[in-house]
Amino acid sequence: AGEVPVLVATLLLEDCPPLSPELWPGAAVAMPMQWGPHRPTVPSGCTLVCAFSQCCDVTTLAPEARRAPLAGGGDVAEVGRKHQPGFFEGLLGSDPDRLRFISRSHFSLRAIGDFPGTFALTNHSCNAVRADDFKVGTGDSRQVGPGSVIDFVAEVLPPAAGQEELFLRLRLEVPGCGGPYGGH
Repeated sequence: AGEVPVLVATLLLEDCPPLSPELWPGAAVAMPMQWGPHRPTVPSGCTLVCAFSQCCDVTTLAPEARRAPLAGGGDVAEVGRKHQPGFFEGLLGSDPDRLRFISRSHFSLRAIGDFPGTFALTNHSCNAVRADDFKVGTGDSRQVGPGSVIDFVAEVLPPAAGQEELFLRLRLEVPGCGGPYGGH
């Protein structure tokens, strides 16, 4: 009886933040692979579109007031009050109770995979977001794609067993890609 050869594969890991195990169930820590010469990028024309605001009827807003274009061409698009100036304020008015739940750099969308418009959403804020009904806490990531829904939520006061109140819902639109990715 001879020995059975064992195949050993080595993955090169890129210097980027780890993705949460929620992204790939069963993984202790999942790291994105290092891409070859054709690294995924944020497609030109990607947009976050407001589907709901607790502070106004979004159907009465001009179409451009409901849309926040994402910077295309790079591998990461940043989202927050700093990166889309006036967008969140336009949807929430001057309501400080809601604006305080949206950070200047709230989350990022890093292009991943072989399919255009597939992203790892990483939350950089102490305020959670929900991506396709999954809570994404500080430092956590979740895979999203065309049609995914990103909810901004506020804790109900007094704090009661994790109750949250939806105050803003954005939908990810990617030109040339169908949806809904997130099932909404």
